[in-house]
Amino acid sequence: MAESREVLIRNRALKRELRTGRLIASCSGGSSGPVIILLCGIHGNETAGVFATYDLINSLKREKTDLKGKIVAVAGNLPALSMNRRYIDADLNRIWSDDRLYKLQRGIRLQKDNICELEEQKEIYEIIRAECLSASGQVYIIDLHTTSAESTAFIFISDTLRNRQFVKSIPLPVILGVEELLNSTLLNFANRLGIICFGLEAGCHESIHSYENTVNTLWITLEKAGCFGPGAGENQAMRCSHTLKSSNGSIHGYFELVYRYAISEREEFRMHPGYINFQDVVKGQYLADSNNEKIMCQETGRILMPLYQKMGNDGFYIIKKVNTLWIELSAVLRKTGFDRLFRYIPGIFQINNNPHRYAVRSAIANRLVMRLFHLFGYQRSGQINNFTLFSKRRYDMMPPDNYSDFFAGHV
Repeated sequence: MAESREVLIRNRALKRELRTGRLIASCSGGSSGPVIILLCGIHGNETAGVFATYDLINSLKREKTDLKGKIVAVAGNLPALSMNRRYIDADLNRIWSDDRLYKLQRGIRLQKDNICELEEQKEIYEIIRAECLSASGQVYIIDLHTTSAESTAFIFISDTLRNRQFVKSIPLPVILGVEELLNSTLLNFANRLGIICFGLEAGCHESIHSYENTVNTLWITLEKAGCFGPGAGENQAMRCSHTLKSSNGSIHGYFELVYRYAISEREEFRMHPGYINFQDVVKGQYLADSNNEKIMCQETGRILMPLYQKMGNDGFYIIKKVNTLWIELSAVLRKTGFDRLFRYIPGIFQINNNPHRYAVRSAIANRLVMRLFHLFGYQRSGQINNFTLFSKRRYDMMPPDNYSDFFAGHV
């Protein structure tokens, strides 16, 4: 791991300061087990995860908890964290593109790109690479965030059965579909790698509840992953689960992202005040202003992550509740292989005889067709001319044989 300077990080809600480098804290158990990578502060104004992971890991050491495997807390955008800014030159959670991964896999340096986040990305990539290649057990990545709006805590995942099963024990609402609307996030990279992962939005930036939600979620996560010896973490995980249930209200279950308002480079965007996460909205409702023109809601549903900070290009999202029966049905259908019949449906074409890639005429790629593909574990992967592309999530039910092929650039 590259040596990194230390920076001073502040959290006003906690009234605390912490000096750290890239590695915030780590601990290892006396026996083999899972590797848990906790990513904190990918956005530099989201510091709750830094303090929560530091305190949790040091508590495990202090209490001499019976541990298995390894837990590593990694600081994300160090320059931005030191300035309490979302980013310096570019959003570190929007540059994990296919092109960048290709260059990272091959150690290609970009001389022309003069943005500090590329060096941050390289160091994070190297840590993940080293942990994956040396791991003797399952690897997990947890990406820790907070939001600019008042919020209950929630989780977002790529909709694989492996991810679903892992977050099932965490009593928080789960958001599906982020990888279809944002295709260059760090979790997109983790999912391509085949790692079980999720992102936690723990609450508002400046709230002590965000710190508490992070600690409670991580306790449950570590217990679910098998990090504790017999009886070592079960009772604490149950207490944390009860606390999350009681403190985060009645919002639960699965939701899907159906709309994202993307802010253009020179746009003057201002969110109408007062919106909070999971608030009901209706089509035609006044949500924000863009260059002094009103932005109206495009879908009836619930608003998610309305932007109340200066930096960022996601104005807001709209989500809809997913019926639990639909979730259970998809778990069954994905094991049947019936998706091979898609190519017989008019307007749907198999791409290069690949049974896991399809092109759908955009004229019929409506919400119903989208849901059909989602049922069988596909995600929308692009648009070419008049066709919408769908690809099956590669590691939906089974992990990769190894991680070395990916890091060698063979995947």
